[in-house]
Amino acid sequence: MKWDRKTIATGTYWLFAFAAFFANYLIRNSEGYPSVLATFPLSLIVLEIVPLDQSPLANFLGTGLGNFLMFPVLCGGLNAFLIYALLKVIESARKSPPA
Repeated sequence: MKWDRKTIATGTYWLFAFAAFFANYLIRNSEGYPSVLATFPLSLIVLEIVPLDQSPLANFLGTGLGNFLMFPVLCGGLNAFLIYALLKVIESARKSPPA
């Protein structure tokens, strides 16, 4: 595997998202703000989609494991993919000859 800038940037971001999630447990009264801010904007979209009723999905996502899967894994992973795709487009635009 070639370690280029895109891979390093996205891997660093994803590690930052995991670190922000674990910071929620170290900071008193953080109420999950570190992970929501680290995985912004997809975390806000997911928070709007997730039902707030007493469904089994809402009950599961309210647990520590559910929050872990929702924020750093899902939202952080999708944000990392978007960062990778954006950097790949920028790199290919720089390599293409001008018209």
